[in-house]
Amino acid sequence: MGGDLGGAVFAGEGLPRIGKKHTVADAAAVANLVRMITTTRNAHPDGNGATVPSLGGLEALLTFDQAAEALGISLRQFRRLVDSGKVAFVKVSERAPRVRPSELQRFLEASAVKYSEEAS
Repeated sequence: MGGDLGGAVFAGEGLPRIGKKHTVADAAAVANLVRMITTTRNAHPDGNGATVPSLGGLEALLTFDQAAEALGISLRQFRRLVDSGKVAFVKVSERAPRVRPSELQRFLEASAVKYSEEAS
């Protein structure tokens, strides 16, 4: 069977899938992913329905798997970031931790390495 999901439908169908190649996402890529999630989240499956704005401006929460894919890292590496306190999460229920897209954006901005043109 391997990677075959047997016809299972991905919850975020229509969103770009990040392949197995692990690349580091930049802030613009995460912002684009967040925009796509919030605009396609409640779209009708056949594409004919209008998108419904998220309730009260709430962000669409990401699973750890989705957050790891958005950052271009493995799930294990993402869990290490959470365990070390570098990425905060929301405990929706005992078995359903989620991550706010804005938290991924904050993490990327805080982790950015800025080089100056001056030699020290």
